[in-house]
Amino acid sequence: MKKIASFFLFFLVFIVFLSAGTSLTFAASSIYKDTLDNGLTVIVQEVHSSPLVSVNIFVRAGGFTEDSKISGISHFYEHLFFRGTGQRTGAQMKSEIESLGGQTNAETTKDMTHFYINIPSKYWREAVEILADSLKNNNFEADEVDQERKVVLDEMRLTEESPSSYLANKLFTLAYQVHPYKMSVIGTMETVGRLNRDDFIAYKKRFYVPQNTIVLIIGDVKRENVLSYLKKQFADYKSDSFTPPEIPEEPPLTGNIEKVVEKRTKNAMFAVAYRAPGIKDREDIYALDVLTFMMGEGSGAILNREIEDKEGLVWSIGADFQTMKYPGLFMITANLPPENVDKAKTEVFKIINDVKAGKFSDTDILRAKNFLINTYEFGNETNAGKASTYGFYETVDSVDFANTYLDNISRVNRKRITEVANKYFTNYVYLLIKPRSEDKE
Repeated sequence: MKKIASFFLFFLVFIVFLSAGTSLTFAASSIYKDTLDNGLTVIVQEVHSSPLVSVNIFVRAGGFTEDSKISGISHFYEHLFFRGTGQRTGAQMKSEIESLGGQTNAETTKDMTHFYINIPSKYWREAVEILADSLKNNNFEADEVDQERKVVLDEMRLTEESPSSYLANKLFTLAYQVHPYKMSVIGTMETVGRLNRDDFIAYKKRFYVPQNTIVLIIGDVKRENVLSYLKKQFADYKSDSFTPPEIPEEPPLTGNIEKVVEKRTKNAMFAVAYRAPGIKDREDIYALDVLTFMMGEGSGAILNREIEDKEGLVWSIGADFQTMKYPGLFMITANLPPENVDKAKTEVFKIINDVKAGKFSDTDILRAKNFLINTYEFGNETNAGKASTYGFYETVDSVDFANTYLDNISRVNRKRITEVANKYFTNYVYLLIKPRSEDKE
């Protein structure tokens, strides 16, 4: 499950069910998925409640497809996606989208890159054509690369200066030894500084191919019209072959890792992170989803209730678990006065041990399930929300298990929660960010 974390702003979306080449019923609407002759995955859902459409492209390229030499190239590529082709400049592209009443944006994660245009339904063909043009014909002009490099480097500086962003990135660096997840999605000053046009052309040839791409359209459209148009629009989008990258298997943590970093800040932040299940470990994901909401999502969660409200040790505290293609992290994060760090840390581990021992109420479980279900429904109300859900899970694995997701959540019980807690809450990474000595008042 993808979630909004208390501090890391992970976009929360849940899961839906669809099957290749067939039309299925989910949430009272029809979803169609197929694979075109060139290997391109196509997903269409008709939603006629409003005259709007979300047109999306997902590519299975992100942090996990990088190495130390090209760290950050996926995110940099995202910035260049709307910078222009032989047919239109970046400025013309932006003007064209806005003139049609559309909005566009993109995101890069460790598992994928996502581009989209949300637009009035009568212009869905124009949106497809613009995205297809960028996907197929991006020319990576040297001056465009250099201009966007400045933007990425500025973004990197802001990320480095933000304690919460630094905390999130550093946790993965500490928690992984060989897996690409250890690298920041945004890259490093050195890698971003030296990436050039040839690098982007090679990366495009390697990963931006039909077999590694999903085109997803949700909204006020007719499926038959969309499929016909997509076949024509992507007829020349071809690749001889595609071989997924070989990802090294990350060894288990053999002991606890604790690190303290001083930053220019007045408050303190700390995080406790444990290795968590990847998308393949579905049964564990159900239980850990409920456990996450039970421990640290919402004002009634155990961490909030016991440490923030009752003890008053922190300004805010929460738990986050984001489902990823490969095993990710379950994290507890706290923002607090520096003088409360030791006591708050002790309380966090006490609660973790209590959960492992099953010391929580049936009311805690019920609250977590209800909150989770409501968040799921809210996250899938809009075309854009549905598109993020479908695209994310189709990208990292498949979404075939989502049709029974809520049923599986309803079956999670105390036994499963304690089993998962004891399975994953073993060796941990602890990272504390505290004020530098010269910044203390």
